[in-house]
Amino acid sequence: IVPQLPCAKALYNYEGKEPGDLRFCKGDLLILRRKVDENWYHGELNGTHGFFPASYIQCIKPLPQPPPQGKALYDFEVKDKEQDKDCLTFSKDEILTVIRRVDDNWAEGMLGDKIGIFPLLYVEVSLSKH
Repeated sequence: IVPQLPCAKALYNYEGKEPGDLRFCKGDLLILRRKVDENWYHGELNGTHGFFPASYIQCIKPLPQPPPQGKALYDFEVKDKEQDKDCLTFSKDEILTVIRRVDDNWAEGMLGDKIGIFPLLYVEVSLSKH
């Protein structure tokens, strides 16, 4: 059976050290809510939420990877809005979500509710914020 929600199996008992930690026993199935950093997760067991160390669990179904983000290094405007209607225009320092790479020089992205293509040279792409 493939679980629907991101989840993990507890490898060890975890008593928790701080208020807000999620206590569990070896073998418990934990629902993963988010990865806090490389060492910690926030999750749920029997309706109780809390934090726990990543080293105490084995991921069964991992959390989905967030799409890469890109920060605009320059303004990107088009001269002919009709001819270049597939382009995504943006201003310097705006944050775009990268959907896919079109070729070596272009990518498709999203800004707010607009989707279009843009030159990769105009954007600094960071693969993960986590």
